[in-house]
Amino acid sequence: EYCVANPVDPNDKGQPVGYGLEHFVSDAQSSFYQVNFENIGTAAATRVDITDTLDTDLDLATLELREIVFSGVKVEVPAGRTHYDTRLQLGPEFNNILADVSVDVDVPTRQIKWTIRAIDPATGEQPVSWDVGLLAPCASPPCDPAGTDAHKRQGYVNYVIKPMGDTPTGALITNSASIV
Repeated sequence: EYCVANPVDPNDKGQPVGYGLEHFVSDAQSSFYQVNFENIGTAAATRVDITDTLDTDLDLATLELREIVFSGVKVEVPAGRTHYDTRLQLGPEFNNILADVSVDVDVPTRQIKWTIRAIDPATGEQPVSWDVGLLAPCASPPCDPAGTDAHKRQGYVNYVIKPMGDTPTGALITNSASIV
């Protein structure tokens, strides 16, 4: 008999609320989007991949990448970037692993792609231990999303963007993200 430990990720995406019953947004004001993720599995998450596909009525020229946060570690993307890479040395609470963090905007596909990878500094590969990674495992499922250790299992990425200036009033702007 054996137990297979796997990370599991419930996620959601927050978008602008807008005004009125139709949730109108102004084309003069940037809208804030945030993609939230959480590990509720029995193993630490060693890699998080997020792909967010932007509606054609959103103006890529106004896109501002903001933050990448996991387990309380915050990375601020410098202003004006459509591509960013960094390597972080994480402390003892992460078993001194490294984290490779990247975000890239693919203009032709209108996708923002974030990748966060745990790296074992001794091997240069992802950690093999079930309890070492970027997002902690759930100690005793089902996990409490508001529990005292929830921040160790959660993260988010966010950005702001404006609608295209010529977007007609009443146009429906859709936007979706996937997390693996």
